Amino acid sequence: MDNFFTLLLILALIAIWYFIRKKPNKKYKNVSIIVAIISFFIVGLTNQSNSDNKASSKSIKTEKTSSKNSKQSSDKKRESSSKKKSSNKQKESSSKKKPSNKQKESSSKNKNLDEVKLGMTKDEVIKKFGKPSYQTSRNLLYGKKNIYLVDGKVTGGDYDALQKQVDKKHAKKKKEAKKDRIKNDKKKYLAALYALPEQTDYVIQDAQYSEQTGVTFVVSDDALSLTPAELKSAVHKIWNIGQNLSNKYSPLPGDMKSTYITVEDSSGNDLAVTSMWGSFKYKAN
Repeated sequence: MDNFFTLLLILALIAIWYFIRKKPNKKYKNVSIIVAIISFFIVGLTNQSNSDNKASSKSIKTEKTSSKNSKQSSDKKRESSSKKKSSNKQKESSSKKKPSNKQKESSSKNKNLDEVKLGMTKDEVIKKFGKPSYQTSRNLLYGKKNIYLVDGKVTGGDYDALQKQVDKKHAKKKKEAKKDRIKNDKKKYLAALYALPEQTDYVIQDAQYSEQTGVTFVVSDDALSLTPAELKSAVHKIWNIGQNLSNKYSPLPGDMKSTYITVEDSSGNDLAVTSMWGSFKYKAN
């Protein structure tokens, strides 16, 4: 409302100026002066009432805030006193309720579940670590730790200590299996090596293996009647037979010299050997 009379006051002042300067008119000028005076008084009264209202509202807000703060402080005091009382009651009740010897024993046993060993029987576990919270013929549950059973014996679990034992056992089995396989391959390799003379129609007159010198092939005397080029080619083929046989049964035990091959005649003269670089080296020139 005060905005309307303020605008009316401004328009009236403009009208006064207009009917005096631009288009003189005594009647309209007087009307404009009366409107301006009335608007001036109304705007003044409105501003005064607004300021009074604002002051009263501020005082009301201040009173409300102070009362609210005092109420909150009193509530906090009550709450703190009630907390103290409840904590004192809890302390008293906890001091009265001491754990029994059986409870202590059970908790201490459960803490030592890392001592469970693979192969222990179900009865041995229960005897040593106490009664589980849940049990079947296939597992024992202590809290969150699960122990697996097969035929009444511990075979694993879902926690680190038992899982490490399982991993170690598997690694040991894998290592032993590899060792057995290599031994087996060695036997098969030697059997195949010793069968070469018959398989080559005794072009290889003899085939031997020694831990010191490696593989030795003895060439039949008939091969010595070949031309030098033919003899070299024949000896190279025999050397390759030995290399291929070694690769076929690889990996062999690390101490085996299956790739160190000597080809010689019946008199023991070297025709070819494996060089220090592992390649064919002809020596019959």
